[in-house]
Parts: sequence; structure tokens; C-alpha cells
Amino acid sequence: MSAYIDALYTAIRLAIYTTWTDVQTNGIWEGENLEMVPWEDLTPPYAVFVWGEFPLSEEWCGIDTDIYEGLVHIFWVGATTGDSSAARLKIEALRDYLRDGSMSAGQVVRVQQLRWDNEMEPNKTFAEKNYTHRAGLLAPVCVVGEAHNV
Repeated sequence: MSAYIDALYTAIRLAIYTTWTDVQTNGIWEGENLEMVPWEDLTPPYAVFVWGEFPLSEEWCGIDTDIYEGLVHIFWVGATTGDSSAARLKIEALRDYLRDGSMSAGQVVRVQQLRWDNEMEPNKTFAEKNYTHRAGLLAPVCVVGEAHNV
């Protein structure tokens, strides 16, 4: 299983760097838990890439396939004039890239969250601290796996 997850992980990283060229300097913060993201310690623009478990999918597995399904959280954070229009454009661009079939491994089957509002974390924290940073979130459900000959 890990080879498939690793391939999906690499494909999503490539999608981030391809779509958000501005994060190439400060990079992608990666982790397994959203609560561990050091939002205030990172210098924008940057991306945050967090994902959890990828168990076998009850919906997509068949007698001749092993398909793993999981949710990933991808944030773009940039220094803006205080509004979320730049974050919206970044998130929509990555969404379009991921769903047009450009990934080298895996597939996005649906988007669970698409946000850039001021009520989401970390935007709430940025506003409370008078930072001009704004974030956008794309949370796609991805699948990856293999087919077997039966």
C-alpha cells in the first residue's frame, strides 16, 4: 500500500508546486495533524499539506481492486491586503488542476471543503493578531490503488 500512497503524496506535492509557484521559495509545511501547524511561525507565501489515514475504500474497492481513500487538507497562505481574494484564486486554481486528471498518481473523487473565509482557522487567528496573512483551504478526497487480474 505505501508505494501507492507515496505516489499520491508526490503527485499532490507536484500539483502544489506547479499551481502555486509563489510557494517554491518558502516551501510546503507537511504534517499529519492540523493542530500541529505553526501558522504564526511560517513566512508567507507557503503551503500546508496535511493528511490522515488512507484505509481501503468500501466504496471503490472491488473483487479485483485495492483502492485506498483519504482526505487531505491543502492550505495556501500569503501576505495580502487583508482580504481573501488572492486565497480564493489560488484555491480554485489548485482545485481545477487536481480534478482535470493532471496528477501522475491517484485521483480526486470529490472536494469536501473549499474555503477562504475569515471565520476559518487560521484566518481567524491572523485577523486577531492584525496580520495581513490570509489562507485558503482545499480539502479533496483522493483515491489511489491498483487493479489485480482475477
